[in-house]
Amino acid sequence: MHAFNCLTQVRTHRRSLLSLSALLAICLVAAHPLPSMASENAKKIVKKETKITLKASASVLKQGHKLTLTATVSPSKATGTVTFYVKRASNLPFRIVEEPTLVHGVTKISGFLGSLGAIEFKAVYNGSSAYNKSTSKIVTVLSTP
Repeated sequence: MHAFNCLTQVRTHRRSLLSLSALLAICLVAAHPLPSMASENAKKIVKKETKITLKASASVLKQGHKLTLTATVSPSKATGTVTFYVKRASNLPFRIVEEPTLVHGVTKISGFLGSLGAIEFKAVYNGSSAYNKSTSKIVTVLSTP
């Protein structure tokens, strides 16, 4: 509302229920609007980059023996979860194995290899409000009879 328009409104509504001070307040807000919530919420949140490394307790393991996978996220202050994936054959997609929570940037899972051959694993740090998502390199473990 422009100043001229405001003055016209004040003169026109003198006899209405609105008080003169209420009309002047409306004019001031119209002339100098408060910053909107949308502009405050539009501030860009800058997340920190992360790196995740995946290590297997062995690169060759006899079938039925226990394997431990360790995922390490840096920086170690990153919080949240890591999703471990397995791919048992080259023609199959990766499947989710487990999704444990990070403790000081590290999480582990253990299990027994049931199938023979090359088995691929990867880990994905799922990110948080302060840290970006990251994916490890693929680690291959050979399961032998």
